[in-house]
Amino acid sequence: MLWFCGRLKKCKSPKSFLDFCKKQIQRCSLCFIVLSRKRFCMNITKIPLGRVVLNKMEESVLVVKRSVLEKHDLVNHQGIKNVALASVEKSIVNDYEYLKRGIAEDSVSYKQIIPYIVFKHQESYFLMQRSSKASEKRLANNYSLGIGGHLRKEDIDFKRIHEWGMREFKEEVAYCGTGKMQFLGVLNDDSTEVGKVHLGLVFIYEAASSDIRVRSELKSGVLATKTDIIGLFDMLESWSQMVITALDNLEK
Repeated sequence: MLWFCGRLKKCKSPKSFLDFCKKQIQRCSLCFIVLSRKRFCMNITKIPLGRVVLNKMEESVLVVKRSVLEKHDLVNHQGIKNVALASVEKSIVNDYEYLKRGIAEDSVSYKQIIPYIVFKHQESYFLMQRSSKASEKRLANNYSLGIGGHLRKEDIDFKRIHEWGMREFKEEVAYCGTGKMQFLGVLNDDSTEVGKVHLGLVFIYEAASSDIRVRSELKSGVLATKTDIIGLFDMLESWSQMVITALDNLEK
């Protein structure tokens, strides 16, 4: 790294900097360098061999127009609505589009579709705390029950929605056991800036094993009972508050 920084200092112009970067890309398949035309800067991200990762805001993510979701009665509620999964999947597959994530995050006329998976083992749920360095800064340090992620264009082949969600699940937590998926409902939250541009599809993953741990953007994770989680209600992100409320109501 010291050698790398030392060589950068010798670059006297943008052209020499670009030439240097091109040589390093050819030498090292573990780094992808994102260059900005507006700024004389760079960002280096470690990635698996064979996979190129762009700036997250440049990713093309799946969205559906709010007007279309309103027509299908999928965003005319606040909280979690019990809807047939097949109906939801049909609405998305028939009317989806792709937008750059940076654009979608600021456009309330679209909703980004987020599979949101809640891990359950017996009577406990996996409660996580997001890192202060989470890519979604508006959720940094919050406590969460759900593991969710954007549906990226390069990852989607239109299998079942929960299978898309399992990709993100495997990126954020380490779990090698078995389990079964149950659809809880469609989560709409227009009370926050994050919620206004996202729509959650909530699944409960009923796991056979308790052997799970966090990785990626998560700071910590622990299995906790519903009663314990309700005791931390004010510390949960809004989506998790809605999930634990729905789960509590189901058991009453």
